[in-house]
Amino acid sequence: MKSLFLAVIILLPLMHNAQGIQLGFGVGKSVYWGDLNAPEFSSNLNNNGGTAIQVFGKYNYKGRFGIKAGVLLGKLKGDDANSSQQWQRERNLNFKSNLAEISLTGEYYFFGFQPYGGEQVFSPYVTAGLAGFYFNPMTEFEGNTYELQPLGTEGQGSGKYGKKYNKYAFSLPFGAGAIIKAGRNFDIGLEILARRTFTDYIDDISSNYVNYYELMQLNGELAARLSDRTPEYLNQREPMERNTGSQRGGAGVQDWYFTAMVNLSFNISDSDNLFRRKSQYKSYCPKF
Repeated sequence: MKSLFLAVIILLPLMHNAQGIQLGFGVGKSVYWGDLNAPEFSSNLNNNGGTAIQVFGKYNYKGRFGIKAGVLLGKLKGDDANSSQQWQRERNLNFKSNLAEISLTGEYYFFGFQPYGGEQVFSPYVTAGLAGFYFNPMTEFEGNTYELQPLGTEGQGSGKYGKKYNKYAFSLPFGAGAIIKAGRNFDIGLEILARRTFTDYIDDISSNYVNYYELMQLNGELAARLSDRTPEYLNQREPMERNTGSQRGGAGVQDWYFTAMVNLSFNISDSDNLFRRKSQYKSYCPKF
């Protein structure tokens, strides 16, 4: 995570002194996908975490390739209550989390891209790279908000069920987008990205339950109550009599998150060499 952050910090000043440089910002949506998702796609639309924003710098190379360094802020959330499956509603787990991401991605333009104007109006592309992100799952309980990672809801940190998971993780972003030329130095873009993460704890759910009374002794009563919230759904006061090792989540599949963004970008290179730079770019498809 630290190495990626340093790479972005080092890259941005270098990009500023190069040719074909753009700065931009975007607004869109961030969506979680993990253990709290339902089988049916329509229910999962409710896992829309809300508005996401990003800023980025991009270097375009010879009309075919781009490299982009960016920072994104958003929110993620999931809730068993959104599912049509009875077993999920009874499990009754939920979370919300802030999201902060830094990324370094490459872009390939199918038909070429002319950042300084010219004849290319529409430029679709594919993109992939590496990102580091921060998350912190929380939940509401009896009118209060609690961070879940410090509690160890699956026994983590007790010395018996492993260490507490890290709230910093890496992901592999990939996706596609399109850029529309809106002026000589101004572009509008649409981009949809998926992130294959290297953590299964964005939602604080990964593997198995620990028996209520065992977990209460190991990590405290609050951890035990927030680990198994089925009693709340059933309106019962007594905890569930689950055996340690009963399935709570799907440890074999890592969590994902997605973003859909509308981006605005601006050329920031000096205009003295505009015509020389324009000659470096050419169209690779029929003109629109």
